[in-house]
Amino acid sequence: MNTRIPSWILAVLTALLLFGCGGTSTPVTAPADNGSRTAQLYTPPDVNVQVGLTIYLAGVYSYLTDVLSSVPSGHDVSDGPYPAWCLQKGIWVQYKHLYQATLYASTDPNLPPDVAGYPYDKINWVLNHRGGESVRNIQYAIWYFTGSVGYPPYPGAQALIQDANLNGPGYVPGPGEIIAIVAYIGPKVQATILELELPCEFKLPPVETQVGVTMYLSGIVSYITDVLSLVPPGYAVTDGPYPAWCLQKGKFFSAGHLYQAYLYSSIGPNLPPEVAGYPWDKINWILNHKGGASVMDIQRAIWYFTGSTPMPPQPGAQFLIQEANNHGAGYTPSPGDIIAVVVYIAPNVQSSIIEVKYECL
Repeated sequence: MNTRIPSWILAVLTALLLFGCGGTSTPVTAPADNGSRTAQLYTPPDVNVQVGLTIYLAGVYSYLTDVLSSVPSGHDVSDGPYPAWCLQKGIWVQYKHLYQATLYASTDPNLPPDVAGYPYDKINWVLNHRGGESVRNIQYAIWYFTGSVGYPPYPGAQALIQDANLNGPGYVPGPGEIIAIVAYIGPKVQATILELELPCEFKLPPVETQVGVTMYLSGIVSYITDVLSLVPPGYAVTDGPYPAWCLQKGKFFSAGHLYQAYLYSSIGPNLPPEVAGYPWDKINWILNHKGGASVMDIQRAIWYFTGSTPMPPQPGAQFLIQEANNHGAGYTPSPGDIIAVVVYIAPNVQSSIIEVKYECL
């Protein structure tokens, strides 16, 4: 999820309609679009490889544990244990025995014929939307979808089946989600599925696009609040309020006025010239390491790094600046961190940055 502001705070801000970063300005139109970056699709995992497989009856977090061994390097799986589940009820396997198995992504079109026809979209849905259901209920839902059992008598398993039937058709796991990997030994031995979490992709959040923005002076969790609107689908931001900060002290905006603006990743290549030279590594470091610093000290540190003010006299702001100088050089946010997204209106209007959670795309 993005870093967002509670709706009650926005209501207060709307009622106040305060001015920020130095006063008001004449509304202007944003410059022409320089192009946009759409959301990225995930790459299927590289798991199609022969491995050693030892299966154990688990029962704590999963019905089985698959322990892989002799995995060649360069694949998305490695030696070690994985949560796993039976595919077929009534086909047997010897526990604690070392088998030779071949791994396949459940989305692979070249699955062995005896396991190829299962509704892996619904099985993957179950693995990613099981909530707090018991191991037994999850396993019975999987067995139901592979045709190994009839409709189970357990309400929890029934709920999983109904949810998957309703929402699972066509489902394909994406980065940060679990994908079922089929561990196939042979036609007369139990096939299992092990859980593999698809990695986050270290790609820039797709934000470079034209939006509406209305700015308010905040002071509660950030110096200002930027309310985005008219955001196209498929981007790392959505309509709504975001914690925000002024970039330049002395430039103005009209609080409560709807501007047309462009969003740019602070670590992207296409920043407008007047904000491109800022030390974004240190500014992003501050946003991710502000701790209990006051809103004003954070804003003063940002102004210092954009060259808007000299070294501030306040100890809290000085501490943030010193820490960013000591630790922030070369810092780049990664998934799970906050990334500064530049909200650019025009050269003579205050630019701001909003806080966006850098998540799996």
